Amino acid sequence: MNRYDHYKWAVAWAGADFDQIENLEKNIIKIDKIIIGIHFYQTHPDFIKKFYKHEHVKFILKPSGIFHPKIYLFENSSDDWSVIIGSHNFTNSAFNSNSEVSILLTSKDITDNEFKRDIDNYILKSWDQSESINEDELINYCDVFAKQMNNLRNLSRKTKKSIHKDVLLLEIIKMSWDEYYLQVKQNEHHERIKLLDTAHNLYIKYKSFNSISLLDRKGISGFYDNNKDIDGFNWFAFGSMKGAGYFKGEIIKSNPHISDALDYIPIIGDINRNDFMKFAKKYIKSINNSKNPIATATRLLTMKRPDYFFCFNSKNRKDLTKAFEIKESLNLNEYWDFVLEKIYASDWWNDTSLKTNIELKTFNYRVAFIDNLYFEEF
Repeated sequence: MNRYDHYKWAVAWAGADFDQIENLEKNIIKIDKIIIGIHFYQTHPDFIKKFYKHEHVKFILKPSGIFHPKIYLFENSSDDWSVIIGSHNFTNSAFNSNSEVSILLTSKDITDNEFKRDIDNYILKSWDQSESINEDELINYCDVFAKQMNNLRNLSRKTKKSIHKDVLLLEIIKMSWDEYYLQVKQNEHHERIKLLDTAHNLYIKYKSFNSISLLDRKGISGFYDNNKDIDGFNWFAFGSMKGAGYFKGEIIKSNPHISDALDYIPIIGDINRNDFMKFAKKYIKSINNSKNPIATATRLLTMKRPDYFFCFNSKNRKDLTKAFEIKESLNLNEYWDFVLEKIYASDWWNDTSLKTNIELKTFNYRVAFIDNLYFEEF
């Protein structure tokens, strides 16, 4: 920063209160283009307050996908430049406590002009996608940032015994509703809504699971006789339970204890941990104390209350356990504390903005669509 006269950066997140922030302020005249992302409210409001009025500092407000680069270009002339590329965001933790790796390349290392052109073009492209932040947007960002951090700190205290020690770092928890909605609008989105509509309407009409016809209970349970029903949607859009032999047998026999377990979960209104734990205890007994019936249980829960539950199965288990930093052997009794409570603290789950049509329908089924983010085709 001291050696070069021009800075061109594209960085996912920026923090506050560390030495290089002060250095940047001292060298503010050297800024040619700095682009900072604000995904998941990771960029600290104090950074924005310091630089949002600077005409050469802009922010990625509405990215396509996640804006995630860490590129720091320093330049005196076309023949005298350096670039740092790696994992460091412009944050205190990246520079002082995290384990990070970056590489320094200079005009002495690389004589091929194409490399430098690529760096310049990427920064220019990012600049074209970025925007300035006005006073009202800054105030709104600060309000949401404070709310988000408070929710996550409360959640972190609740889950301090969890395998995941720092809930604040879970990307899915930091998403806004707009960011979440953007990502779930794929992977048979409309077909999945048809499925959830059908299951929800069946529960509304018949109240209890065993009052529903056997054919429809098979569909809800994920082992419908055919891939598609008469309306043409795919009952297996959230995974298949065809391989769960014992479970299939109990559904076909109309095991009353499965239906009784589901009665602990109300069809409308709030659901609390006590409701879920009553369900879990009853459900495990209902299928002969199966050691870990999380796949079949979450299938049934999701079909009844897709605003509170999602299917946890072999199609998404690998990526989900990475996203939530939990063990792959997560069992049903751990599902609420290790996963669901984190979701219920998220900004996207608690969003109150006005929604219409398909967006409102997606919001009403919002937790079920976590499967859209982590569904893995084999």
